[in-house]
Amino acid sequence: MVGKVILVGAGPGNAGLLTLRGKAALESADAVLYDRLAGPEILAMIPDGAAIIDVGKSAGRHPIPQSEINAMLLRFAKEGKTVVRLKGGDPYLFGRGAEELEAVQKENIPFEVVPGVTSALAAPAFAGIPASHREHSSSVHIVTAHRKENYGKPLENICRALLDLRNDNSDVLIVWPVHLSPSVRETVMPLLGEQERILLTNPAELLDLHNLMSRSALVLTDSGGLQEEAPALGKPVLVMRRETERPEAVEAGTVALVGVERDAIKNAAQNLLDDGGAYRKMAKAVNPYGDGHASERIVQVLKRFLA
Repeated sequence: MVGKVILVGAGPGNAGLLTLRGKAALESADAVLYDRLAGPEILAMIPDGAAIIDVGKSAGRHPIPQSEINAMLLRFAKEGKTVVRLKGGDPYLFGRGAEELEAVQKENIPFEVVPGVTSALAAPAFAGIPASHREHSSSVHIVTAHRKENYGKPLENICRALLDLRNDNSDVLIVWPVHLSPSVRETVMPLLGEQERILLTNPAELLDLHNLMSRSALVLTDSGGLQEEAPALGKPVLVMRRETERPEAVEAGTVALVGVERDAIKNAAQNLLDDGGAYRKMAKAVNPYGDGHASERIVQVLKRFLA
């Protein structure tokens, strides 16, 4: 008999913010593979006798490769066990939840995904800071930056461009899920760590990030994946790099390559905030990577084929 895999979002760390469904899943688990951001109070919910395996990663420390994590999920499930993959925040935001689920689906193993509270929204909420407010913050801007070629001066330029953008726009809130790499944090935290309307959070799980992007006005990033994902949500993307491996996005108009100079980044973002026509042109451009509904179409084709 085949078991089941349950991806559970542990939330930002406080056991009180774990969902009731997540708690029930943990209490029924035969095996739990957990990330390093899962707090001890949450781990204490795991029943005696269950296998508990630390598969957490941090910057420069990946003791268990992702392929082995996937293999463990499959092995436990094929043994007929209920296995919980406990992940910080939400299972899909800035993490490998989607990859793990793909591995499970390929083996036709039953699964469930339990959403979690992302720190990208929990942190400002705990501090009494609304992510949006009719009178003070009418837009949210998502920032990610962690590529090695941007370490040092380019990353400092990015930070100072965000300060300029904040200073010139009283209704803008900037959210940056900051990579755990010391090379990133040693630059970002001193420059932006105590700034009003700039919220720095820990890396977020994928679904949390998508939810956050859907509520944002702009996405500024040096990430490759976000260049494909954000346009599916109708969000203009400014790529803070000197070149991109996704030139088709630039050609389609969903992405603008703005480089890593302070003024260029700030001016490109300001133009989209000020020029409604330029914003709509990017937001409504046809995404060369699809519209996010391919799986729904596949299901409909299979239903017709099997009918």
